[in-house]
Amino acid sequence: MPDVFYCFKQIAPYLNNLTINDTAVYLADRENYLLAFPGENIMLPIKPGDKIQRGTAVRECIAKNKAVRLKVPENVLGTAYIACAVPISEDNKVVGGVSFVTSIKQEEKLLGIAAELSKGLEKVISSSKAIEDQAESMINIYEELFKLSETLHGCIRETDDVLKVIDNFAMQTNLLGINASVEAARAGSAGKGFGVIAKETSRLANSTSSSSKKIEEIFDRIKAASGDQASVIDNINHIVFSQREAVKNVNAEINMLSVTLETLMKDAQKLNNNDY
Repeated sequence: MPDVFYCFKQIAPYLNNLTINDTAVYLADRENYLLAFPGENIMLPIKPGDKIQRGTAVRECIAKNKAVRLKVPENVLGTAYIACAVPISEDNKVVGGVSFVTSIKQEEKLLGIAAELSKGLEKVISSSKAIEDQAESMINIYEELFKLSETLHGCIRETDDVLKVIDNFAMQTNLLGINASVEAARAGSAGKGFGVIAKETSRLANSTSSSSKKIEEIFDRIKAASGDQASVIDNINHIVFSQREAVKNVNAEINMLSVTLETLMKDAQKLNNNDY
């Protein structure tokens, strides 16, 4: 065994404790593995004397005579892992290689979590968008209600003017009936026609006045209901605009979370890609 292999054999048992991640160490000559030191949780199906399989980092580094970093898929040795291998030379000739192997379970788990978070965030964004659209629809409804309320108030004001005209008509008619009664009394038997006119005019005046009061009572109730309606519309306006502001704040938080998650996804993909 070349001296360099002997040196690696002496220090290999200590290498796992010198690395941050759980690491297995494998030493090979140009054809076969010579030593295998599994980690605590990473153990490849390799033992001394086994031939070096195709697609492994140690085989690549021996063939290319340079350091190799790669992710080895599960179909090569039954488990996926990240390997860093360097060739071993003696007298300027490649005599073998040493490979440091680390499990990628944590990286794959991180990538899976990031993917699930991304799906969940997409659902939250979709729901938030739906709420925002509903808030905008409510604002449009509020604006229509506000226009209708203004129209109703305008109609009420016009009705007040009409009621004043009716009251004035009733008063004038009543005066006309009184005058007709006076003329009928003054004319005596010749004023019977005036008496009939006076009676009908007074009856019309009383009827008009009574109807006017009833209409006024009805519109007083309409005014009160209109005032309540305006109060409700104002409350709707407050709620809708508060909801829209809340949605904006939520969207801002979601955007920040989305940026963070995007960074997490990129980091997870870097850990799990083929450029090791």
